[in-house]
This record gives sequence, C-alpha cells and structure tokens, in this order.
Amino acid sequence: MEAKKIPEDEAYDPMRKWLEEYGKPKVAKANRARFLKFLKWSKKTPKELVDQFDQKEARNLILRYQTDLMKKYKANTVRSLVNSVRAFYASRCETVRGLKRKIVKAESARGQHVFSTADLKKMFHIANTRDKAILACGCSLGWGSSAFLDMNRDYFEKLVKRARSQNEEFITFEWIRPKTQNEIFGILTPCALDSLERYLEKTQDNPSPKLWNGITSDTLTDILRKLAKEANVVVTGSVSWHLLRKWLMQTLTNANIDVYGTKLMIGKGIPITDKTYLQTLKKKTFEKVKSIYAFHLSLVAYSNGNHKADRLAEVVRLLFTTAKDQGLLRKVDPNTLSEMEVIIKKANGETEEKKQDED
Repeated sequence: MEAKKIPEDEAYDPMRKWLEEYGKPKVAKANRARFLKFLKWSKKTPKELVDQFDQKEARNLILRYQTDLMKKYKANTVRSLVNSVRAFYASRCETVRGLKRKIVKAESARGQHVFSTADLKKMFHIANTRDKAILACGCSLGWGSSAFLDMNRDYFEKLVKRARSQNEEFITFEWIRPKTQNEIFGILTPCALDSLERYLEKTQDNPSPKLWNGITSDTLTDILRKLAKEANVVVTGSVSWHLLRKWLMQTLTNANIDVYGTKLMIGKGIPITDKTYLQTLKKKTFEKVKSIYAFHLSLVAYSNGNHKADRLAEVVRLLFTTAKDQGLLRKVDPNTLSEMEVIIKKANGETEEKKQDED
C-alpha cells in the first residue's frame, strides 16, 4: 500500500466518505496519510472497522496504537495520529467514549519567542499599510493562519463601512472556524478597523475575493519575522504566526476576560452544555474588551512621541465614554473632550499653523 493512496476496492469506501466531509483538501490529505498509517498498523480495512465496531474494542485498539506510537514519536505527533482515528470512528460509527483522560497531552512548543505588547507596538509603528492591517487584524482576532487567509474581502469591507456609518470604534461579527467548525465571536478593534480601512482603500482595484490576495501561511510568518527585525525587537526564540494567537489569549486572560469569552473570541470549543448558561456571554465579553482596549490591546505606540494625535484623542474619548457608561461620571461635557484633543495636539507640536502648512 502506497503511503498516501487509497485502494479502489469497496473495503475503503467508509474512509473515502469520511474524508469527503473535510472542506479543505489539505486537511483531508493530512488525515488520509495519518489514517493509512493506522490501517497498516491494525491490519484492518475501514469496512472491517465499521462492521466490527464495538465501543470497548475500539477504545482498546486506539490505546494500544497510542502506546506503540509513543515509542517512536513526540506527544504532539502522537495526538495528531490518534485523533485522526477518533475522527474516523466519530464520522462512520460513533464517538469512542472513555478516551478523554487517556489520550496523551499536548506539549507546549519550546524555544518560541513570546511577544509582548511593547514588541507588537514597535512592529506596528514601522510597518507599511499592508503589514499594519495584517498585524492589527491578527492581534484583534487571534485566528490561525488558515482561517485568517480565508477572510473574504467583500464581507470585511462591508464591516468596515458599517462601523464608519454608525460611528462605531469597534465592530463585532459571527464567524465559524473552518478547521474545527467552532463558533467565533469576532471583534475588530479601532486599530484593526483603521488599518484595514487604509489597506482596503490602497488595494481597491484588487479583483481577488480574498482579503489577503497572494499571501500564504509562510508569508504571514515571514512578515512577523521581518517586522521584528526592522523594529529591533530582541527575540528569544522562533517566530511564527501562531504567536499572535497565543499573545491575544494570554492578554485577554491577564485582563480578567472570562475564560469562555476568550475561547469564543479565538474559536476554541465550548461544550454545548456550558453554552446553555452563557446567553449573555457575547455582550459581556464585548463590553470588557472595549474597557481594556486602550491599555492592553491597542498597538498604537503612545509613548514614543511619534504617534498621531487623533488616535490618542480617540483613546481619551473612549476612556471618558467607558467611565460614563459605568456610572463613574455623572456628565461628560463634549467641550471638555475637544479641549483635551487640543492639549494633546499641542503636546505633540501640532499647531493650526503647522497643519495649514502641511495641507
């Protein structure tokens, strides 16, 4: 049997039908290779596995397979190989029970850099229009590369226009994570909206339906590495796109965002039984993200003296609005906000005379 080919006989029909359920050829191909390895080890055909299915026997077979794999492979590889077998059973028979605490635990990646918010602010500051949009959206959404590259240009262009038409600094939307079919509660922050709007304007003649036309998963990683190098970020390990997902999850956790809210934002699974009791989760998560944005999630470097005054003014406005919504202020005078914007601009050396000269 060749490593990645499925025999034509009927004994392999259950395997073919299972793989057809995957929308992405790349995912189907990976599962095909993993499952063929299991078939070679078990000396069974997919049809035999289905016809002879028994909960106890299937569980024991999977655990014996895992034991043999651990003699040759690392934990994360073993998990991938075993999970393909479990996915086949779940599709063609039923979920094999009693494995949750017996499957080898995933090991955290070692030797990887851990981005700080200061790192990302430096990188954002020196990035061009495209890379600003990619970095800001990556930090705002925390999506894996496959989901990120599937972003539809027309849909996200409409999101930006809707936010602007309603004078909203943030905008939320519903999404499905392609890899796992988990629900995602997406939130585009002011930084992401602003950067995305500029990118869309600059690439308005692009006919591709994909938002990030011509970008691959390798390109995303290359962009992060390039920005880190040009921003003089001292990295302590390897750099990959997945680090933005880890940064967002850690940042939300440190800011006391509910664990379920964090999972919902980045597309991690939440048990259906728990979702029943979380009807107000999205609203609470959104309000919390807005309140922590300025000091935890914004990529605008407020402290380096080169930031744009209008962006800092937006933060001041956001802080006042948040304080008002939480009942910390009885009244916010619009004139006060305008006066503060003038003070901020003067602190940055921006005067009416300078502005006219620039115009």
